[in-house]
Order: sequence, then C-alpha cells, then structure tokens
Amino acid sequence: AKWLTSEERRWLIDALDKDNQENSKEGEIAAPFKEAFLDRKIWIVTLMNFFYVMGLYGITFWLPQMIKSISSSSSTMTVGWLTAIPYLLGAVALVVNARSSDRTGERYYHTALGAIVGGFSLLASALIPNPYLAMVFICLAAIGLYAWSGPYWAITTAIDPRIAAVGLGIVNAIGNLGGFVSPYVVGWLKDLTNSTVSGMYFLAASLILAGCLVMLLKKTNAR
Repeated sequence: AKWLTSEERRWLIDALDKDNQENSKEGEIAAPFKEAFLDRKIWIVTLMNFFYVMGLYGITFWLPQMIKSISSSSSTMTVGWLTAIPYLLGAVALVVNARSSDRTGERYYHTALGAIVGGFSLLASALIPNPYLAMVFICLAAIGLYAWSGPYWAITTAIDPRIAAVGLGIVNAIGNLGGFVSPYVVGWLKDLTNSTVSGMYFLAASLILAGCLVMLLKKTNAR
C-alpha cells in the first residue's frame, strides 16, 4: 500500500501480529458453522440488519408513492425531483455520521440513533397533514436511515474472527431477506387500507426495532 508511510506500515504489521497471537490463544473452532448458528450476537446483528433492510427497501420502493400521497397535486415530474432530495441528504448524513463514529470510536449510539430518528421521522411524516412538514420529516427519515450504514458495518467487525466468515454470511443472507419481505408487506397494507400511511407505520416500527436491537447488542457486549 504505497500511500502508507513507513510508520503506518509498521503499526499495521504489529497490530495484525497482535490479532494473530490473541486468536491463536483462543484456539481453533472445529465446527464454525455450528458455533456461528449458536452465537447470540450473530443473531442480534442479523435481526438488526433484517429490520433495518425492511425499512430501507420499503422506503426505496414506496418513497415516490409516499411523496405523491402527501402532495397529491404534484405532477409525476415534480414527485421525481422531490424524491431525489431525501437521498441527497441521506448521502451527506452517511459520510458525516461515519466520520463522527470514527473520530470518537463510538459505534452503538451512532448506529441506533440513525434507525430511531429514521423511524420516528417516518412516523411523524405519516401523521402530519401539512405536506411541507411531512416532506421535512421524510427527509429526516432518510438522513437517519443512511446514517446507520457506516457504524453498523463497523460493529460487525467485532464478531469473533474464528466464526466471522460464517457469521457475516448469516447476517447478509437472512438480513437481506428483509428487502424481499418489506415491499410485499407495504403493498399488501396499501391494498388493504387504500393508503400508504399504514405501510409507513410498518416501516417506522421496523426501523425503531432495529435501533432497539443495537442497544441490546451493546448491553450484551458489556456483559
């Protein structure tokens, strides 16, 4: 890595050696699949990802309809432009929150706060009749939603390295099922109620639950 200084290279080599020594002291695991499936932290991280992805994909698929529902007089072109605004703000939030997490070394609150802010903002956007205020809260929801990503994936690096490969496979495989389930549930709720509001409640609840699971993991690690 040519961009590293000689001091940075030495530090990195020493850190990797230290990791290898600590892992060798812990010993090898004969059945990493079994250990990973029985690891409580793996399943908490997986559920965190599952409920977060439910919120993420639900908003991705249904955001234009949500904006259309709070601004029914807007043309399709206007809705398209309005839909871009939350994503632009979310992109900025992703970088800012990740940098803040790296600077402070804190992961859990940076992750949980993003999901909880996203969930409650989405809930507020469904409850507020004023279309301008509702749009503001949808933007806040996107900010919280995308602020999650950096710190969350930093948390996953704390998984026991002996089961990390299998563990992260579980996290991604089962977690991403949320992206399959969520649009169908939102669509079903829309057909049932003839409104996107109930779907927004569902997505908000998913994100808030994801944030609560982050704090459960923090408590588990503290033990």
